[in-house]
Amino acid sequence: LLESVAEKGTEWDRAIATKRLAMLKMPARLLDPARFAAEVTEFNMPGDSKRGSAFAISFKIRNTGQDPWQGGYWFHYNLLRVVYENDKGEILDCGPNDVPWFFPPEGVLPGEEIEVHMLANSPAFPGREAHSWRPLLQFHQNWGNLPDKGIIYRHPRLVEFWVTKPRR
Repeated sequence: LLESVAEKGTEWDRAIATKRLAMLKMPARLLDPARFAAEVTEFNMPGDSKRGSAFAISFKIRNTGQDPWQGGYWFHYNLLRVVYENDKGEILDCGPNDVPWFFPPEGVLPGEEIEVHMLANSPAFPGREAHSWRPLLQFHQNWGNLPDKGIIYRHPRLVEFWVTKPRR
């Protein structure tokens, strides 16, 4: 490894150092909302789901901001989670059924794109009728405040959540 680093030069050393700084658990750094930006692409999820059930989603996320996103679980952790929005703009999370996804320990550098495969839970609410909600992807930082409640992606269509699958 040392021979490889010696041959790569200063630019490679800086890249490794930057990546390692993003891994540090202390000092804890909150993201600066003015320097935060993210882009989500190739977001895949089912067209409908049973209420209260888990399902797999996948997407790519790129750090288009100016600061690294720290990874791993620590006091000022960063995570992604799926929440839902109704036609009135009200946001519903899954409460105790929430399935957060923590960034890998090495973090994500500005300009870097990673592929995410995670579980999400559909919302559970009373009644027997089906409801349609828009899935949102929320970037959450413990103790931090990001613009728009951290919502970084709004799915282009509503997803129907049902108790008993309707016959079509």
